[in-house]
Amino acid sequence: MKITRKYDEAAYLAPYWSGDVVLHESVMFLGDERRVKLMYPADEILGVFSADLSVEYRGGVDYALEDGCFVRLEGGSIPVTTLEEYFPENNDEKKYFGSAVEGHKYIWFGKSAWLYERQTAVTYRHSAKWDGPVPEHQPDKFARFMAKCRAGGEVTVLFYGDSITTGCNTTGMTGVPPYTPTWCEMVVSALGKITGNGKIKYVNTAVGGRDSRWGLAELQTRVLDHKPDLLIHAFGMNDGGKPGEEYMELNREMIDKVRAELPGCDICLVSTTLPHWRVAGFFGHQPEFEPLLAAYAEPLPNVGIVPMTSLHAHILKRKEFYSFTGNNVNHPNDFQARLYAQAILAAVAGVGAGV
Repeated sequence: MKITRKYDEAAYLAPYWSGDVVLHESVMFLGDERRVKLMYPADEILGVFSADLSVEYRGGVDYALEDGCFVRLEGGSIPVTTLEEYFPENNDEKKYFGSAVEGHKYIWFGKSAWLYERQTAVTYRHSAKWDGPVPEHQPDKFARFMAKCRAGGEVTVLFYGDSITTGCNTTGMTGVPPYTPTWCEMVVSALGKITGNGKIKYVNTAVGGRDSRWGLAELQTRVLDHKPDLLIHAFGMNDGGKPGEEYMELNREMIDKVRAELPGCDICLVSTTLPHWRVAGFFGHQPEFEPLLAAYAEPLPNVGIVPMTSLHAHILKRKEFYSFTGNNVNHPNDFQARLYAQAILAAVAGVGAGV
């Protein structure tokens, strides 16, 4: 297998839940960790690189494969993050979050390439089968939008949400190799290729740090005035302090308004991924939101859902949060951003979807 050493849209969007090769899965070693689990137990390591793909590490010198796990070797070049770096002792510049881990007052947070410099990209072959949720193709929900795309005229896809939806911490936004686009940009680019339509207009009105209450207040200018053909609606991460009922009341009102004022717009609800449990005061009601969104969308024509909460939770059963985050709190790195794009393309266009 030829392993790409730069961003490659087709390779990056191959669904994680199908096939027998995972490309550039990110891992990070913390403290005295020598052995980490991958998303699947690996049968064969095909290549290991720095996160920017510029450095190739050597099997038997830098790393090894043991019982399906990726192992860094003593004296090798695989980067390691010390506990002192990860759990700073002071916060004089007020740039870190409080830590929920006993014995550590603060935990690292940032929007720079700091984590990428400490993460490693592993490409491997596996025989294990995916045993988590698989995004289902929902052709009845998105048939109108896909038909418009295939007709060849101009169509608008609008993304609305928080900093995750702006694309924070993908390498394209951070400005470091391999310059992976945001998951929103990946979705629109892939839809153009799938449908042969070069006139798909990309609009992103998401704003970092915002929640569903803000989303409702800004709905007119940030969504309705743009008259999208497809709305990708992704709130939840910053709503952790709200009980599920309050969250749903706000989101139901938003979607009901869109359906009433833009009856030709298909709507894709994207449940939030989870925040880092080691960060104090951030984890809250987020796990409650996905089933509520699904129950709301199920009877509605032209309103579908992408289960990012379930997908993220499944991967977290094997992988540490810090191995596939861009800011150590809630933002995806490239590997997780690819999951967002893969799941949305499966739901909307049926690419690699379940049945």
